[in-house]
Amino acid sequence: MGVDRRQMLAAGAVGGLVLLSGCGLLDRSPDPVAEIESAPRVLGASLSIGPGGGLGYRIDGKIAFDVSGDELFAAFDEAWRLGAEAIRDRFDENYQPEIGAVTAFTVDARMGLHDLLGIEQDASMSMTDFYERYGIS
Repeated sequence: MGVDRRQMLAAGAVGGLVLLSGCGLLDRSPDPVAEIESAPRVLGASLSIGPGGGLGYRIDGKIAFDVSGDELFAAFDEAWRLGAEAIRDRFDENYQPEIGAVTAFTVDARMGLHDLLGIEQDASMSMTDFYERYGIS
């Protein structure tokens, strides 16, 4: 009453999927950078979602736009809304990554996420602030 070859192959396949899902290779959540780059007038984006202070994650990045300085706020707001939705999908609902420096820029203007919230540059922000702003639950 031994284990046949099919059972061994099936067990190996299941084990491999468990390993891959644990390292994120099978993560089906939207890529925040791809979502941001899909927004109108975005030239490119880079986000770093990595270890932050303590045990959590921190988000830093830059988003380049092909807009005038007067249009940057609206373009940044739309692009970050798409990014916030993807970030929300990537993390557990009870876990909020820390926000570091995420900057939007164009040829003649630059602004940070604090500008979208209308708060001081050194004030603390969390993704919850943006989930509430955009009605993301």
